[in-house]
Amino acid sequence: MFPLTYLYSMRFYLLFFALSTSLLALAQPKASVGFSTFNSENGPYVEVYLSVERSSLEKSPTGKQSAVFTLLFNQDDQIRQADKIELIAPTDDDDRNFIEAIRYFMPNGKYRLSVEGIDNADTSQLALKLAADIVVDYAQDSIGLSDLQLSAMSYEVDSAGHHHTLVKGGLFLEPLPQNFVKRQMDGFTAYVEAYYPEKFQNVPSLLEYTIVSFDDSGKANDIFRKTKRFEASNFTTPFFININTQSLASGRYGLRMSLRDKSLQTIAEKLSIFVVSNPDKDKRALSAKPATYEDSFVHDISPDSLKYVLRSILPIVEAAESDYLEGVIRSDNEEAQKLAISNHFAGESAEHPEVAYKSYLKIVREIDAAFKNGFRKGFESDRGYVYLKYGQPDDRVIVNEDPSAPPYEIWIYNYVERTFQGPGKFLFYNPNLDNASFSLLHSTVRGEIREPRWQRILYSRSSASDSFIDQDGVQGTDVGDHVGRYADEYFADF
Repeated sequence: MFPLTYLYSMRFYLLFFALSTSLLALAQPKASVGFSTFNSENGPYVEVYLSVERSSLEKSPTGKQSAVFTLLFNQDDQIRQADKIELIAPTDDDDRNFIEAIRYFMPNGKYRLSVEGIDNADTSQLALKLAADIVVDYAQDSIGLSDLQLSAMSYEVDSAGHHHTLVKGGLFLEPLPQNFVKRQMDGFTAYVEAYYPEKFQNVPSLLEYTIVSFDDSGKANDIFRKTKRFEASNFTTPFFININTQSLASGRYGLRMSLRDKSLQTIAEKLSIFVVSNPDKDKRALSAKPATYEDSFVHDISPDSLKYVLRSILPIVEAAESDYLEGVIRSDNEEAQKLAISNHFAGESAEHPEVAYKSYLKIVREIDAAFKNGFRKGFESDRGYVYLKYGQPDDRVIVNEDPSAPPYEIWIYNYVERTFQGPGKFLFYNPNLDNASFSLLHSTVRGEIREPRWQRILYSRSSASDSFIDQDGVQGTDVGDHVGRYADEYFADF
């Protein structure tokens, strides 16, 4: 199977909580599709970046590995550009990603880019379909900036490689998938172009680049700023900016590029969102003792309860803190465990951390009682995890009498604050028919399990001849009508 999973913009990035919606997350990424817009003396164009992880592709009988992408640019319900691209893995044994960039000259306007990708060696799998909005907005007689192209690595190529669309200024720029800076990386290279029509050239100008962080309300705070002085002598002036992220804690950041004139007035600006994973930096910050620690409520928590509390926190924290907490749980160091609990609830309420702790623990115990089974705590079950992470659902549909399916529940959230989306739905089912073993089968919430064939799995024990509907020769995801089958209606109606 070829699990294409992300569509992202080089200009605006969304993981699960970003400022725009140019990226859609479906599962663990094995391939990515990205885009940037640029200008030129011949007019503006869109660059689309296709990247595939070789190990995620099946091999054909001849050993060939390839994927086919179909791209459509739609505007006002009309197709403006269409293309089909086949990416073929090199014949060597290198498991690295193989990448392609394609340029499409497009007039100014708003477009809907639709991308469909399929593994050539496993066409029985459903093709992945993604879409994103693109805005092309450049004036040939005004100063402007391109989108920011973030690169995981850059290196010089000889003259024979200069024709490649990923080569700019003699450097090969490998796209940074999902604008995500992994823990083993020191940073990335940002490429941006400044556009100066002839009447504005040979005048002192300034490129300012700023790293910004975001607080819980989404407000941006500048944490680093640097400038480059230049005088444009051509229509296009390229910049390669190396960004070091080693001093940044894990989290979401913005890279803002600004063009300023000699009076320091901003004349053009672009922003790109990126995400950093830096667990070493996180551990140092999370293990720091606050001034109030010696008098903290955590010293009253019994040793037997420390791990219980820490395990109950895991579903609600971000990945960086989760890694830290799991290490603390394994360490059996009671002092470190108390410090981790103290720091967490001080972050929830600086003035009243004990109140936040007791309120949370009350909810945890209620969830534990409601969803507990013989093998694990209630908050460790799928329903407990969702309840802790997203709160009480606005609606809960419980179905125990469907003759073609095991017991199942549908939870509906009118609005999901963690992912800024609404509505969000979760489908749990109990294939073992015991008292509490409900597993999460499918969700519409970004970052959670998304199973397009959830109906097929839910009704897998059905013996009806019309159980599964095939679509265009592809293995079906829907089920036929049958007495008592209302899961699809429940899921759609609420």
